[in-house]
Amino acid sequence: MKKIVIAPDSFKETFSSIEASQIIRDTLKAKYNYNYIIAPLSDGGEGMIDNLLFYNLIDVTSHKVTGPNFEKIKARIGWFKEGPITAIIESADVIGYKNQQPQSKAGSTTSFGLGELIVMATKMGAKKIYISLGGTITNDGGCGMLYRMGYRFINKDNKKFIPTGSTLKEIEYISNAQSKLTIPEIIGLTDVNNPLLGFDGATYTFAKQKRATNLEIIDMENGMKNFSQCTYNLFKKDYSKEPMTGSAGGISYSLKSFFNANLISGIKFFLDTIKFDELITGSSYVITGEGCLDKQSFNGKVISEVIARAKKANINLIMLVGKNQLSKELEDFKVYEINDCNKSFEEIKENKVIELINTVKKIVL
Repeated sequence: MKKIVIAPDSFKETFSSIEASQIIRDTLKAKYNYNYIIAPLSDGGEGMIDNLLFYNLIDVTSHKVTGPNFEKIKARIGWFKEGPITAIIESADVIGYKNQQPQSKAGSTTSFGLGELIVMATKMGAKKIYISLGGTITNDGGCGMLYRMGYRFINKDNKKFIPTGSTLKEIEYISNAQSKLTIPEIIGLTDVNNPLLGFDGATYTFAKQKRATNLEIIDMENGMKNFSQCTYNLFKKDYSKEPMTGSAGGISYSLKSFFNANLISGIKFFLDTIKFDELITGSSYVITGEGCLDKQSFNGKVISEVIARAKKANINLIMLVGKNQLSKELEDFKVYEINDCNKSFEEIKENKVIELINTVKKIVL
C-alpha cells in the first residue's frame, strides 16, 4: 500500500497547518485507499506551539500579557517534555495576526508582550528558551520586548519611553538593563533570511503587509537605522546587515545584539524535532503547501526545506498553494493553485473549504 505524507504549512488567515492536513487527507481517502500520515509543519511563524502539541512534544502554560496593541491578552509558553527545562515561545501567538485589530499598524504595535513571556519563562526555571520568530504584526525592532527585559530608551527630553515602529527615530540613547534577572540561552527560530536594514530588510520587505504606507515605510526604515546606531553605540557590535536579523520586525536583531542569541532556521529545527526524514522514509509522495508561493517561499520557509528533503530521499512532491506568484515553471513537482485570482480575499475565506477540497480532488497519485 502506498504511503502518502501530508505536510503543509499554514495558509495565512484561512487554514492552520493541522486543519489543512486533515482536509487534504480526508479528501484523498475518498478517492485512494492508501496509508496517509499527516505531518503539519511550522517554520517559525504561526502554529509552532499548536503543531508541537499535535506531536505531543510539549506541555503549555497560559499567561496574561500585553498584546500588540497594548491590550491584555492570553498567550502561551510551551515546555518540552524531554531534556533540561526548555521553553518555547511563539511570537505569532502573542503579537501575531490573530491579535490584529482595525487600528493595528506596523508603526504603532509593540513587542512588549513577548518580553513579558521571556521574563516569565526565565522566572519559571527555563535553562534554554526557543523563540519562534515570524507572523508578527510589529516593526519595533524588538524595543517593546527589550523594555520589559530591563533596557530603557531615552528621548531628546531625557525621558524614558517605549518605542514603536513610528517612534524608533526618537531614541537618543539606550541605557543598560535595569533588571538583575539573568536571561538563559536564547535561540531564535527564523522563517526568513533577510537582514534588519536595506531594501531586502525587515521594513522594506514586510511592513507593507503589516498595513504600512510607502511613506511610513521610509520613515520606519530611518527609525530602524537610528535604533541600530544606538545599539552599536551601546555594544560596539553591528548585526544590522547580517542574514536572519530582519525576522519578526527586527526582533531577531535585538535578540542577537542584546542577548547573543543564536539565530537558526525555524523549519530545519522543526523538521529535525519531529524526525521528518524518518517520517517520510518509504513514502510514494509528500504533499506540502502554503498560502502564497513566491520568491520568499525559497528564503527560509517550509516549502524550500521540504523540497530539499523530499528530493534527497527521492520522493515525489506535490504542492498545494493558495496563490502561485511565480511566473517560471517549477521543475520536478506539480503545483496546484487553490484560489481564483479574480475573487476577493473575503470571498476566498468564505469558500475556503470547498475550494481546497475541489483542488485536492484534481490530484493524481
